[in-house]
Amino acid sequence: MKSRLGARLGRLAIVAVVASMVISARRAGAQRADTAAHDSLHRVASARLHGTVTRADDQAAVGQADVWLISFNRHTQTDSAGAFRFDGLPAGRVLVEVRRVGFDVRRDTVSLENGKDVVRRFSLTATAERLDTVRTVANGPKYISPLLRGFEERRLAGQGGRFISDSVLRANENSTVAGVLSGRISGAMLTTGPRGSRVLVSTSKECRGLAFRSCQSADCFVEIHVDGVLVYYPGLTEKAQTMSNAKRMPEFQPPDLSKMGVTELAGIELYENAGTRPIEMHTSTDEGCGSLWLWTREK
Repeated sequence: MKSRLGARLGRLAIVAVVASMVISARRAGAQRADTAAHDSLHRVASARLHGTVTRADDQAAVGQADVWLISFNRHTQTDSAGAFRFDGLPAGRVLVEVRRVGFDVRRDTVSLENGKDVVRRFSLTATAERLDTVRTVANGPKYISPLLRGFEERRLAGQGGRFISDSVLRANENSTVAGVLSGRISGAMLTTGPRGSRVLVSTSKECRGLAFRSCQSADCFVEIHVDGVLVYYPGLTEKAQTMSNAKRMPEFQPPDLSKMGVTELAGIELYENAGTRPIEMHTSTDEGCGSLWLWTREK
């Protein structure tokens, strides 16, 4: 009896040892797989970009400048020495935008390579000072709304966008948004949409999505915002193609601008792409198709 019990215990001990060895081997394999995955990911995103931002006139350092990698939507600020740094970037070409209050916006394209450092220096030109006599020749509208004050500031700055002011809209009270936009914008055009609607598409990017994607007709529809609220973006139309009865729902289609009046509008602004748009107006839905911003009048 004791010999049989001893033999059984011996076999159980062997089984326990073998099981422990199997578990250890599996853990080691999983660790190697994790390490390989990490190394692979590191190789894919191992490019580095760093440099400085200086003044164009005297090469003095510019601190607290916003450096934005538009392609990856990554931001950083320069330190007191004007230095900035980005690590863990994918290889390829990236559009860089540098902004600082008091300077003109600087944009440039940088080519990145895996495992290599790219060093760039961006020189900013001080914004030309506006004379008081120029600003006070004509009195602009005095807005209470922060939204309309922001619109007027961007319009007067004259950087990046295309603007249609309150005076133009009031002079065309009987027109539509499509009618007012016609002949007054660049970077986008009006085209015929479903059931004869007039929709706005980008002229700098014909097809939405990947750069090399092809499409039978222009489908890079412009984003539409009303008082800062996003009401349409091109991804909605793609969703409509996968949803039953969605095509009959107007919120999934580009807005018909020929049915939108201007009697309630105080301003319109259009941006061709994210690179021309102020930082505070960037959106996660942007696909490079441009954006149209409609601002309603104060009540």
